Amino acid sequence: EADEVSHFVVSRDDPGVAFSGVWDGAALRGTQTATMTMNEVEVPRHRLFLGVEGLSLFKLVREPHWMVSGYMGAYLGIAESILRLMVRLLKDNEGRRSSPVVQAEVGRLAVELRAARALVHSAARQVDEGRGSPEANTAVHAAKYCVGELAPRLALGAARICGSGALRTSGPLERLLREAAFCAVMPAKPDECLEYVGKSTLGFNMFDAQNFDW
Repeated sequence: EADEVSHFVVSRDDPGVAFSGVWDGAALRGTQTATMTMNEVEVPRHRLFLGVEGLSLFKLVREPHWMVSGYMGAYLGIAESILRLMVRLLKDNEGRRSSPVVQAEVGRLAVELRAARALVHSAARQVDEGRGSPEANTAVHAAKYCVGELAPRLALGAARICGSGALRTSGPLERLLREAAFCAVMPAKPDECLEYVGKSTLGFNMFDAQNFDW
């Protein structure tokens, strides 16, 4: 068996390509995450990723941001939406809004969001300035982990602070809570992010594919 991995662009209109029904998952409903099956599909060579066979794994090891950070901005946006919604809901409840306990909790979540945003922006800047560098690659994994852990925590905090009424299916918090939970299953997963950052911090060669448990 070959050790290399290649990616090809496959069109939904190619002969032999079929999709299952409408995705009915708890979240990701806007992504058309349906099961795709391919039966004897022929793909022309010009659709080969990077134009050379076997470069996908090399690309992922050298510049993981193209796969790891694909959803990072989306989940940062979800986290920011949750905090804005929390503030809006509390404006209609002066009793809770004036509570020192609630104020401290909202403050804690706002600080965590500021830290996550700064980490994401820093990672993006490092990719721009030093694409594929160990520092940029580590920063991307650190940012993905931070956002992935924060978004669900913010959603649960909003439900706790604003009360069960905020979780009506007609309201946005219920949807944001579902969407935030899915950040943990999008690459790279939380344990994978921590493993990468840990190995990088310990001085492992992160350009060596043997240091990955794929």
